[in-house]
Amino acid sequence: MLIRPTTTRDAHQLQPLFNQLGYPAGPDAIARRLARISGQQDYAAWVAQTDRGAISGFAGGHLIMPFENDEPAAQLLALVVDEQARGQGIGRALVAECERWAMQHGAHRLTLNSSTKRKAAHAFYEQMGFTSTGLRFVKKVTDTRTESGSVLQED
Repeated sequence: MLIRPTTTRDAHQLQPLFNQLGYPAGPDAIARRLARISGQQDYAAWVAQTDRGAISGFAGGHLIMPFENDEPAAQLLALVVDEQARGQGIGRALVAECERWAMQHGAHRLTLNSSTKRKAAHAFYEQMGFTSTGLRFVKKVTDTRTESGSVLQED
């Protein structure tokens, strides 16, 4: 297995993984999102690739400057391993790569958000040394309507 940076060319193989993660999107939308972060020093994304070239996992991270202290941190924005490939160390390898990247960029901790429904993921994160420290609240602040009143289609 190879852990390598993600490219927009990975979009077609990433589509089923994004669906498994609960982020349904077509290959064009995935490629657009990857292109948006490409070349930005505070974002990174990786794939786990098998010897046969299949992508079996994905992770993405972002560097942040928190307000509660002066220490830079990193956030694991996404982590998914193909349902058929779980339990083989792929998730551990992707998290380890994100940790290396975070430390190389001066981050002192790695944070993440996870749906309350993902109990197996929570157990995995705890095994990886993460601790639950709070809740996340979300409020949508924009409407998906255009000025003409038509509703935009979301990916």
